[in-house]
Amino acid sequence: EGAAVGFLYGAGTRLEKMAVRKCGQAISEIVSLMPETANVLENGKFRKVPADEVQIGDILSIRPGDILPTDGTVLTGSSSLDCSTLTGESIPVPVSPSSTVRGGTSLLGPSRLTLRATSTSDSSSLGRLVRTVEEAAAACSPTTTALEAFARAYTPIVLTAALVLTTVPWAWGREVGREWAKAGLVMIVVACPCALVVGTPVVYIAGVAAMARRRVVVKGGAYLEALGQVGSVAFDKTGTLTQGSFKLLKLEIIQDMLLSATPNGHRKDDPMQESGTHDTSRQDSHTLFQTKKNVLDLMALVESESNHPLASAIVCSARKESARLTCDGTLPSPSLHMSDHSLLPGEGVRAIVNGLAVHVGNARLFQNLGLLGALPPAVVAEV
Repeated sequence: EGAAVGFLYGAGTRLEKMAVRKCGQAISEIVSLMPETANVLENGKFRKVPADEVQIGDILSIRPGDILPTDGTVLTGSSSLDCSTLTGESIPVPVSPSSTVRGGTSLLGPSRLTLRATSTSDSSSLGRLVRTVEEAAAACSPTTTALEAFARAYTPIVLTAALVLTTVPWAWGREVGREWAKAGLVMIVVACPCALVVGTPVVYIAGVAAMARRRVVVKGGAYLEALGQVGSVAFDKTGTLTQGSFKLLKLEIIQDMLLSATPNGHRKDDPMQESGTHDTSRQDSHTLFQTKKNVLDLMALVESESNHPLASAIVCSARKESARLTCDGTLPSPSLHMSDHSLLPGEGVRAIVNGLAVHVGNARLFQNLGLLGALPPAVVAEV
């Protein structure tokens, strides 16, 4: 019986250490999101320095693909940020001069940013997130606190009672003393509160660690315990009930809209219109747009140069549907040749494919092209 008790206590302690270690690994995963270096302006030149040396007021250069080391204010450049690490939102957030940005987000592009740091690395949004998780792992829940207070009062009582049972009865003889000594030892084993004191914190630590691995931040065991009393939950963030990614569900071809509204499908202020490379016949355009497969391949080719989530969805759909797509989403088909690719901020993308101006974008782009009003009412309602 004594060996069994020792084994159970040892197993409980080992489980607690494992839970603490997993929690530490979860915190390390969050810490790994923080960049190690930053490009800081010094004496008129940008120099790479450790991120923890960045001071408030420093000028930083952020390239596409970089993770912002601190919070800051954009000075120059217009681009978009991936804030999913902090907010769970997969949709890129556009930023421009005077925009406020947060550390831990990543720059998607298309251009680099120059920003003024408004925090240090430790006090940035991601730094505070890491600190919150660390404090949550160390914090005690009300239940744990109550059990520890109970154990502090209860344990001396049990030990005193067991001591009395194992000593006083010996006054009535050896046989009586042995029987009551055994009863005292059994009392210690049965009444010891170690299982509650050791087991309860393990549950909370494991819970906080499990949620941290899933990038759900819990401020402490008290809040984790409160979740058990929640009757309804309201979700307002992309990626909580969904994967936060887009998928092409429907593709329609409107034959009557080919090369309509404006010459060669150009907007009035489009410099490409004067290049003379778009003298493409209606017959050629029908060749490119005659099947949904051709349209999807054409869209994927134009969108393959963009890092927007909607562009990724189109390229992914084309990758699944078209045998001409390679594993990296490019279109090597010799029948399609793209040039003059450019991004239209807030609208979409455009390029020249086989001499034809191809635009892919939102309703604002259609409006600027003069095509929105010519679309069928049912299509306009969906757009």
